[in-house]
Amino acid sequence: MQVIELSVFNRNLITIAVLALAFIALYFFSRYSKTESEHRADRLQKQYAKMTPALLASVPDEELAEAVVANVFAKMSKQRPDLYVELPQQTPGRCAVTAAWLVDRELDQSDFETLFASACGPLAELAADGLDRLQAPSAAAAIRAALVAETEEVRANCHADYVEAREQEDIPQKLIDYIRDNADEFTDSEEE
Repeated sequence: MQVIELSVFNRNLITIAVLALAFIALYFFSRYSKTESEHRADRLQKQYAKMTPALLASVPDEELAEAVVANVFAKMSKQRPDLYVELPQQTPGRCAVTAAWLVDRELDQSDFETLFASACGPLAELAADGLDRLQAPSAAAAIRAALVAETEEVRANCHADYVEAREQEDIPQKLIDYIRDNADEFTDSEEE
């Protein structure tokens, strides 16, 4: 049995080739693999892309706000949507509910520091306006206070105020009530 010795150059070349293939594989895997929530979001966008009055009426309350948000996202550009620009182009109700729902979800799971560092951060003012529209003024005030807060400690106090307001004003129920009471703002016309 004969052993073939590789020169240092050849070993380095093979190592570089293997690393390059690994990086290419990781790139394609990360780019094209989707998480379960991304698959769910895609499915919901297809399901609610055309929101008819009958479809809206058939959505269970616990899924209603998410269905409206999926409908809004189905209307946005697929390549890097700019929520801050595209969301206000929707009906006032869609804008209010979507911004409020996205920011509320973020604040329910984290704090203002995380919110402002996230993709939803620029929506904070729209969310505050949306919460006013939903008749949740204390939650809206907490967001506005956090927007002008100068320290992390003040933002933490604003978050505590938001959490309390969220519970007292029952934001999830306000979203449902607003959508049900203003169904025409959430259904698509024949042209859409």
